Amino acid sequence: ALRIHYHDHPEGRHDNVLLFQGKSVWAYHEGKLRLGYPKPIEQVFPGIPADLDAAVECHPKECPSEAIVFFQGPRAFTYDLRTKAVKQRNWPAVSNCTAAVRWLERYYCFHGIRFL
Repeated sequence: ALRIHYHDHPEGRHDNVLLFQGKSVWAYHEGKLRLGYPKPIEQVFPGIPADLDAAVECHPKECPSEAIVFFQGPRAFTYDLRTKAVKQRNWPAVSNCTAAVRWLERYYCFHGIRFL
């Protein structure tokens, strides 16, 4: 699951939630499933593979622009929300990441009760 916060929204609301499972993504706005969902991940986020382990938002202070970082095994994919460009990198330290969160301007990857 991923909650997206849009900084340019006048109220800075966290009202967009994405859920990922297998090859699909479900999008909710204000608690309601958006029309046309679920959709294939590739359709919503071109260049991002299916069967993701975790995802977390990345803001311009940490990324060049608003982005989402997706984790799959030892790989991390940064998806630029504005340009839709994807950057991939190998990141073996987070190969068991089953959940990710940004808190107090730091990023955490969880696996069970352990985190990086």
